Amino acid sequence: MKEMEYGQKPNDCKRENRYIYGGREHEEEYLFCYFERGPTAYMLWVYIEDENYGFDGTLYKLPIVVPGNLVTNEFILRPYLNYPATIRGANVKFRALRSGLAWGGIISEASWATRNPVNHSNGNYADDRTISIKDMQGFVGMEGDSQMCYFNNTPVITNEEYNWNFRDCNLFAGRKYRLYIYIQSVTVPGWDPQELRVQEIIQYHGDNGRMSPGVRVYPPYSNEWAFPNGHPRISRGPGGMGMEVTFGTAKPSGLVWLYVQDAANTNFTIDGIKAGSQAIGLAGCVVLGMQALVPAVYTVRLRECGMSPHPHPYVLVSYTEDQGIQNDGTLGDPIYFTVPVTNSFVQSPFVVGEPGLDTGLTVTFESSRPGKLWITVSTEATAQSFAVTISNVKQATYAFSTSSCMIDGLSITPVTQVVELPTCPLAYLQNYYVHVYIEDHNGNLDGTLYNPVLVQVLSSNTYTAEPVLTSLPTTDMVSIRFTPKKYGFAWLVLRPLASPLEAPARYHMKAGVGAVGGLSCRLSGAPIQAEEQAFTLTGCGLNPDVIYALYVYIEDYRGNLDGLLSRLLTVKVRKTNNFVKSPIQVGTPTLDGFSVEFLATAPVGRAWGMAVDAVGGGTITPLGIRQLLTAEGGPGCQKAHVPIDNTTQQFDFSDCQFQPGKTYMIYIYVEEDPSDIAAGMISGPVIISYFDPSNLTILAGQAVENVTVGDYSNRFLRPAALQATSMIEQVRIGFQAAEEGLAWGLILPSANASGVTLDTVKNGLNIPGYKPCAVPSIPLDGNSSSLQVISFQGCSLMAGVRFMAFPLVTYKAFVYIEGTSGGVGLLSPGIDVNVMEDVSNWFREQPRKSGAATPNGATLALRAATAGGRLWAIFTRYRAGVDRESVRSGRNAVGGLACRRTDVAVGVTTAFIQFEDCGLERGTYYYAYIYVAGPSGGLDGTLSDAVEIAVPLASNDFALRPRLTATPTENTVRLTFTAVQQFGRAWIMIAESKYASSTNISDVKQFRNAMGGRDCRRAGMSIDTQAQVIDFLAVYKEEQEACNLASNAIYVAFVYVEDVNGLNDGTMGQMVIKVRPRPPVSNQIAAGPVLTTPPTENDIHLQFEASSAGRYWAFVI
Repeated sequence: MKEMEYGQKPNDCKRENRYIYGGREHEEEYLFCYFERGPTAYMLWVYIEDENYGFDGTLYKLPIVVPGNLVTNEFILRPYLNYPATIRGANVKFRALRSGLAWGGIISEASWATRNPVNHSNGNYADDRTISIKDMQGFVGMEGDSQMCYFNNTPVITNEEYNWNFRDCNLFAGRKYRLYIYIQSVTVPGWDPQELRVQEIIQYHGDNGRMSPGVRVYPPYSNEWAFPNGHPRISRGPGGMGMEVTFGTAKPSGLVWLYVQDAANTNFTIDGIKAGSQAIGLAGCVVLGMQALVPAVYTVRLRECGMSPHPHPYVLVSYTEDQGIQNDGTLGDPIYFTVPVTNSFVQSPFVVGEPGLDTGLTVTFESSRPGKLWITVSTEATAQSFAVTISNVKQATYAFSTSSCMIDGLSITPVTQVVELPTCPLAYLQNYYVHVYIEDHNGNLDGTLYNPVLVQVLSSNTYTAEPVLTSLPTTDMVSIRFTPKKYGFAWLVLRPLASPLEAPARYHMKAGVGAVGGLSCRLSGAPIQAEEQAFTLTGCGLNPDVIYALYVYIEDYRGNLDGLLSRLLTVKVRKTNNFVKSPIQVGTPTLDGFSVEFLATAPVGRAWGMAVDAVGGGTITPLGIRQLLTAEGGPGCQKAHVPIDNTTQQFDFSDCQFQPGKTYMIYIYVEEDPSDIAAGMISGPVIISYFDPSNLTILAGQAVENVTVGDYSNRFLRPAALQATSMIEQVRIGFQAAEEGLAWGLILPSANASGVTLDTVKNGLNIPGYKPCAVPSIPLDGNSSSLQVISFQGCSLMAGVRFMAFPLVTYKAFVYIEGTSGGVGLLSPGIDVNVMEDVSNWFREQPRKSGAATPNGATLALRAATAGGRLWAIFTRYRAGVDRESVRSGRNAVGGLACRRTDVAVGVTTAFIQFEDCGLERGTYYYAYIYVAGPSGGLDGTLSDAVEIAVPLASNDFALRPRLTATPTENTVRLTFTAVQQFGRAWIMIAESKYASSTNISDVKQFRNAMGGRDCRRAGMSIDTQAQVIDFLAVYKEEQEACNLASNAIYVAFVYVEDVNGLNDGTMGQMVIKVRPRPPVSNQIAAGPVLTTPPTENDIHLQFEASSAGRYWAFVI
């Protein structure tokens, strides 16, 4: 109704989407309608709704009857066919009762079937459907030419026989038509035809004549397929190159059209088939107008068709007519088919080995039958720019090499084939596509073309053993070894580690961009062999405070910039000596000298010491202090190459020539003996001021002068300094305060040290991801001759590892002191805290869970750093108290022997460890610990962080619970959900709400108490972690298969998900479904509809009143 699919055509005789006011009388005139006179009713349909377009309004109908008149003429002899009809037209005879005018025309049976019943005084005699008088007089909906196949306003005389010939009608053979003649008198009975002008009579009596019954017109086919088996059929084949077709014609002097076209083209018309524009193949595959002179059985062979094998669909089309060529023949039924595959793959093709310039290409596969093989290779760019077909593969149209990288019709047998192309010139670091096609020995293009196989050619050289450092790097020397797969050339570059990390390009490696040191500290195209290679870089001048990146790049002998860059090796020179106890001032300094005390780690070492002006003293470096640059005073005030050991050392400085009122900083530098140059440790400064100490304090690391004692409640007599080697969990800081009072301590990463204030030391500083390491207030005795020591416990500081030469995580320690009276105290400078640890093995990649955990166990992935290492692993319920020894001994481990590892080998490649027989409980958390050590397997290895193993309560669960995506109706329910497992299955059904609490997994899997049929359930559907959208629709059209939910009822949708193991250990989800009752109408007619005047042949007046404002539609049928 709203789409105006029916109704009389004039726009003024219909209304579409018209606005109407509510509660107001509405009247409209419908013009240019057409109504036959007589008792038969027409129907006026009116639909009204509100303004929301909800299809929820009210539909009304109102009958219309136009009163009739007397019939002015009749047939003495009703029309009948004088000769058999043809596609050109028909010939009919008839006689009229009275003189008058006549009209005649032909309509199709299809058009006749849509006509309304007519049975009134001026209609026809017995037909329940007929053409209307107005359409007849206006040549509406008729066939053929309006001059030759139509009689219009033609005079007829009383009782005279007429033989009307309808020509140029362009009828279709085999199609049914109806021929009608309408007659009316030019006068009423008893009138003299000469008394009134004809036009006036026609105008007055325009539709009161007699319409004849419809004369059936059925033009025959000029030729047909012989009955019963004459329709074309494929009698041999089909094959890729063609087939044989057999057919029989029913009449002599025939012509036949026959060919194959793509099944997607459905132009099955006579003109379309005779044109042959959709035919595939060459001339031998197309039959256009073949003579079939006698009715007989014919067999035609179609050749050169070039059809693709299954599953590509084709259709055989055919047509026959006589030699009059009037398009009046018979179409054959379209025959859909696919070409059977004559050979296929039992084992799909894949590339064996590593393709490249040196090895060529090797492809293996297995065919189902004996036959022939074609292989071509195309570049990635070429393959993406053309459509791969059997023909262009066999002809090697897009092959990048036709001399040494293709196979052309090689005979094969149905066993595993290994096809080698040893000289195929595949360039390294390039992608190619391999096209493999097999067929039988007949060569009909009906074999199997496998999807293009992507070949990613790797680098021209690679590593059988990755580069590793062979000794601890020094400031001058770095040693490395690796094993290449082929002989070729190598480049080594050592450069500062960038942040963010960015690997160098190949041409940067060959150019040595960013390399440190001299030419002896790099390799530039050094020849290498396919065996272990060892190189030592010298003259590098590395700084122990800088982290370096070492890269190795190798190629084959061709030098085409297509080699492989190694992974990053971090290089950091180990500091050969360190401070157990940082230097502190002892005694009272004078302008001539001072004394400091310190303790180093190395049993045999050397030390340097000097004083510099606190203002303008410059940056102190290991090389600078070794050369005593910017040192104050004479030789007695400078220490160089002084032998030391690992006992407390005291250096006495004299002849310093200090000046009153100035501040100096004392530095001590220690190395191991022997040691690389500048590979030792510089102490923090010991500050000595030669003015009233009450006028000096250190606030946030800066000297503040000219303040009085009363400004600060306490001060340092001896600056804060480290008192022992820093450990991961304990740091000790010593100092001496001038007054009694309180002290606070804080350690934090160096990167956050700039934000330290008096308040942050006292109250702490929240740093995300960092466990606070602080000492709350402790008492000070003041003026004590001994050091006050603050001990930081349980800090969990991150250690740098000497063996790895990894970057240190540096920290700063601060001490704040106040007097007993409170007030503002003093904050020490930041004290460097570096935690070092020696280990025999560590993790290049920390252990991580690979895949989901199950009650049986889990799989962990890790990568150790030391070749030939040893590994221990356990699963445990505990997180605290786990150490290296407990992992090695298996203490508190869960599960059987397959759920742990004890002293097993581990290499430097990524290892996947599968733990089984663990007996884990669902819904319980476990923790996995991995310990790796060096080849000796001692306790000097590394224990991993706890890897959390959470065994889910179910084998699958919902990431997003089931929910509706649309309002449910009786036969349409739409819902969505998302599961957590990558591979799983789901069962879904709807049941009455009374089964909500009693339905279990078995009920859902068996659809017990489920509503509806196939359209309203899902059984074991495959699901992943993507959102699943489920539409329960009436797909099968059978009522019993739909959901058939009741209106205004409540149901429950059950969604059950599990993994693919089928153990009924998944998760059940429920969702309430309320089928809302159908809404009441949104608008209706409050008064009417009614016709306000009697209808005429062309006009009606409609009146009605709407209940509320809205829209309405109306038409007449």
